[in-house]
Amino acid sequence: MEVPGSAYTRRLRQHENSIEHMTNMSTWNELRVRLDKSIMIDKNLQQEVMKEKERSNEKLYQDSNDNFLGLIEMIAEFNVVMQDHVRRIENHEIHYHYLGHKMQNELISLLAQNGLDLSVDDVRGQGYDNGSNMKGKHQGVQTRVLEINPRALYMSCACHSLNLTLSDMTHSCVKAISFFGVIQRIYSLFAGSTKRWQVFLDNVPGLSLKSLCNTRWESRIKSVKPIRFQTPQIKLALEELKKNCDDAKSKSDADSLVDAIESFEFLLSMVIWYEILFAINMVSKNLQSKSMCIDSTMKQLEGVILFLQKFRDEGYESCLNVAKDVAFNMDVEPIFPTKRRITRKKQIDENDYEEEIKNPQQLFKEEYFLIVVDMALVSLESRFEQLKYFESIFGFLFNSKKLKSLDCDDLKICCDNLHSTFSHDGVSDFDLNDFFSELKVLQITLPSDELMSTIEILEFVKAADCYPNVSIAYRILFL
Repeated sequence: MEVPGSAYTRRLRQHENSIEHMTNMSTWNELRVRLDKSIMIDKNLQQEVMKEKERSNEKLYQDSNDNFLGLIEMIAEFNVVMQDHVRRIENHEIHYHYLGHKMQNELISLLAQNGLDLSVDDVRGQGYDNGSNMKGKHQGVQTRVLEINPRALYMSCACHSLNLTLSDMTHSCVKAISFFGVIQRIYSLFAGSTKRWQVFLDNVPGLSLKSLCNTRWESRIKSVKPIRFQTPQIKLALEELKKNCDDAKSKSDADSLVDAIESFEFLLSMVIWYEILFAINMVSKNLQSKSMCIDSTMKQLEGVILFLQKFRDEGYESCLNVAKDVAFNMDVEPIFPTKRRITRKKQIDENDYEEEIKNPQQLFKEEYFLIVVDMALVSLESRFEQLKYFESIFGFLFNSKKLKSLDCDDLKICCDNLHSTFSHDGVSDFDLNDFFSELKVLQITLPSDELMSTIEILEFVKAADCYPNVSIAYRILFL
C-alpha cells in the first residue's frame, strides 16, 4: 500500500530531475548573477540613466536642471510674480523655494486628482493656429467654446496666418513651385558632401546656402538671399562641380542646375520672390514683438497690403530691370522662351482664325507674377478678416487720438457695442453706465500733447487707480 503523499514526493523528485527544470534553474541562476553584477541587456542604458541622475541638479539657470526648472526659467521671463520669486531665490532671501522634484511630483499628483477647477465662463479670448479642427466655423474648437461662452472671442495667430499666405502664393502656380524646387536642389547638392561644400566655399566666400523651411515660410528669405546676390559665383561653383566631380549623379545635377539658373525666367523669379519675402519677413518679425497689439497688427498688415498693391502695379518692371543686370553679369541673354505654335487640321465648320500668340514677357507677367501677387492679396484679406471684427469692437480704445475724437453720442454707441459683446446670461464684465462716465472723464484727463498707444493708456489708467471699468475693458483687449 502506497503511503499518502509519497506520490507527490515522487512526482516532485521527477520534476526536479527533469531537463525542463534544470534548464529553467540554470537560466534563473544566470539571471540572478547578472542582477547582482548589473550586467543586464540594458546595462548601457542603465549607465546612461545613472549618469544623467548624477549630472542633474535642482538649481536654477544651470545645465541639466531638468524640464521643470527650465519651464520655471521661461515663465520668469514674462510673469512678474515668478520673476520676483526667482529673484528672491537667487539673492538668498528665501531658503525654501518649493521647486524640488518632490514638490514637482506632489503638484502633478494634485493636478491629476483634483484638476485645475477652471471655468470656461471665465475665458475671454481664444488663440489657435489655422488648423480646421481648431478654427473651424462649424465643428472647430473655437466654435465649441463660443457655444458655451460667447464672450470667449477667437483670434487666429497672425504670424501663422502670414505663413499660410506665403504658402498659398508659392502653390499658386507651377512656376513658383518649380522655382523653390531649384533653390532646394542647389542647397542639397552642395550640402550632401563635404567635398562639394568645399567647392562651394572656394567659389562663394560670402553668404552661405540655407535649406528651405517647410513650416516658417517667411524665413525662406534666408534661402533665397544667398542665391539672389551671389548667382554668378554659384554658377561658377556648379560649373566646377560639373567639370571635376566623379559622381555621375552629382555631375548630372550640377549640369541641370546650371541650365536652370541661366534661365532668365529663373533670374526674374529670384528677384521677384526676394522682394516679396523681404517685405513679409520684416512684418513677421514685428508681429512677434511682445508689445504687439491689435491696432499695431492691423497697421502692419495694411502696410503689407499697400506694398503688394503697389508692387503689383510697379514691381514687375523694376524687377525686370534688376534681373537684366544680373543676367548681364552672368552673360545670360535676357529673353523669355517662346512657346512653339501648335498647328492642327481645322474642321469644316471652323473659321479660318489663328490664335494670337502673346508676347512671352507679357505671358510671364500674366501667368506667374500677377497670379502670385493676386493670390497674396486675396489670402491676406480672407485670413485677417477676424481683425476687422475686433476693430469694430475695440477700435475706439486703440489710441488716445481715436478716443478723444468721439463725441458723446458716438462714444455711447461704442460703449453699448462693447458691453453687449461681453454680456452673457444677464451678466456683464463691467457696468455700462459707469464705463461710459469713466471714458468721458478719461477723454479730458488724457494728455492732449502726445499720442498714447493702447498699452500707454492702460498704464495711465492703472496709475490713476480710479477707472475700474475702463481698466477691465483694456485688460480684456490685451488678453
